[in-house]
Amino acid sequence: MDVKIMWIGSMVVSLAIGLGVGMAHSQSGAQGGHGAPGAHGLHGALHAPSSTGAAQMYAERDFEFDLPGTVAALTPYFGPVKEREWAPDWSPEFIRPTGGGQEVGAVFQTKSPWGTATWVMDHYAPVQGKVGYLIFIPETGVSRYDISLSQKDPATVHVHVWCSRTPLKSANPRYLAEFEQFFTAQGPEWRDAITGMLARTAAQPR
Repeated sequence: MDVKIMWIGSMVVSLAIGLGVGMAHSQSGAQGGHGAPGAHGLHGALHAPSSTGAAQMYAERDFEFDLPGTVAALTPYFGPVKEREWAPDWSPEFIRPTGGGQEVGAVFQTKSPWGTATWVMDHYAPVQGKVGYLIFIPETGVSRYDISLSQKDPATVHVHVWCSRTPLKSANPRYLAEFEQFFTAQGPEWRDAITGMLARTAAQPR
């Protein structure tokens, strides 16, 4: 099982690197990434797909919103286990660790309209407010999530969600087109769902 897990993780990371996802993300970070001016509170640059064919097409999108609380308390809700508390339809099937967990190297799968997606949690630092994922869908594409939380004031956290998508040659054109069109609309949905969950939790008898 360990050999299989290592092979899956290596495959996803290798594909992401081979498709230039890591390079593109680094370029994005220089413009609006972690620790850079404008990383929080300003949208990063949005790159339109090139016209050199599906294999070379690439897009990134981001959104941001505020939540009540602290970075250390809120960051875990962007992990694969605690996300269930505000997203009832979220149902990851864990490969590693057995039974599920929020840690660097966690591997799990989800169902999507494009097929089974394999996720690798490649960054998780709750105190620093950092969460990152690589996602691979066979015959379709590779995506990367980079989620950053920063303390805006003592009672408010700013959340910045960045995602890139690189289709493979065999991908349906809608895989990229729908991402470009609809990804940013998730911002208010995430905010409202998490805020509602926090309110319900606070209202429960202690």
